[in-house]
Amino acid sequence: MATSLNRGVPARDAGYQMVQYIGGRIQAAAGGGAVNVKLGTLPAGSIMLAAYSKVATAITGGTPVLALGTASGGTQIQGTMAEAAGFEVVLPAGTLAGPLTADTDVWAGISGGATAGDAYIVVLFAKPIA
Repeated sequence: MATSLNRGVPARDAGYQMVQYIGGRIQAAAGGGAVNVKLGTLPAGSIMLAAYSKVATAITGGTPVLALGTASGGTQIQGTMAEAAGFEVVLPAGTLAGPLTADTDVWAGISGGATAGDAYIVVLFAKPIA
């Protein structure tokens, strides 16, 4: 099963006047180590709209933290996402600049010693008319 098709590829841009997305899956490490997964790259000029998470299996063990950042291990986009099983919609942090001035990577991370858990994350973005 392909779980991460957007790693290592340039930012995708389908055009204007439509919502686009990048997404992926992240799973906690059984040993409790931090896990970081690149979801994809947002193209320059885009505005991040929201992030949707579906925690399929609760992220547990230690004091788990599920976050989104612009770098591996970062929390610049959203530092506090739900770790309980279920569905959540979060907005990007108010300090995140937009429209983006350059292609920007988006990373999901699990830290805090989590030893179990499985989540799917989708980040929505749009490109306004330039």
